[in-house]
Amino acid sequence: MLDDDVKLCRMVESYFKRQGWTFRSFHDTRDFEIALLESSPEAAIVDLMLPGKNGVQFLRSLQASGFHFPVLMLSAMGSPSDRVVGLEAGANDYMAKPFLCRELQLRIIKMLEIRCTEPTPSRPSRPAAASYQWGRLVFDVGSRRLVTGDLCESLSRGDAVLLEALCSAGGPISRQALLRVTGSLVEPSESRTIDVRISRLRGLLKKLNDGEDLIRSVRGRGYQIAQPPAVIQLPGLLAGAADPAEPQLS
Repeated sequence: MLDDDVKLCRMVESYFKRQGWTFRSFHDTRDFEIALLESSPEAAIVDLMLPGKNGVQFLRSLQASGFHFPVLMLSAMGSPSDRVVGLEAGANDYMAKPFLCRELQLRIIKMLEIRCTEPTPSRPSRPAAASYQWGRLVFDVGSRRLVTGDLCESLSRGDAVLLEALCSAGGPISRQALLRVTGSLVEPSESRTIDVRISRLRGLLKKLNDGEDLIRSVRGRGYQIAQPPAVIQLPGLLAGAADPAEPQLS
């Protein structure tokens, strides 16, 4: 669920979890987009009036990126014209606030039933991974490798996901959001996992980037890429897939 109303998200999340559903809440589009690097949901609930990028803009950016999970748009604006705007933007359903959680659940169930009866789309549910470049240094997301000249370093799944999140964010990412990306359920205040991984990545990138630091900490906000990379596609240029025996996310 993507809604900046924290109290509403907690209420809806509590209801769905009592029904045995797996449910996650996000309060800004950036955290939701970061979570999509980890996995795609079966369905999403998106508020129309979001700060920064509104629900319609967010839906369009999802579609442009190749995501095709069903979306129910939720809004305090419930006029016929508002519903038309949401549906035309690509929402599968539109529901006005206030609402009953049971009705919300039934509408999502109906969306999922419709999705199951549709033919499998030829387009992937998750877009092909881009790669990132700083001068001679390339991060090939598909193979989880850092390449520069004759040097090539393989990353674990967790470190690759972490670096991809930093590269794609376009700004600072909180330690809590980075923990979620790597699959950790530990509270940031109780773990130094992210700091250890960031330190390891920072050292490796610095070694491969002629001593220049590519990751910097932002006081009170987390971490970000110091030099925005160029986004490129490398179909078949870097041979081989990552070793399946590498450690799983932790």
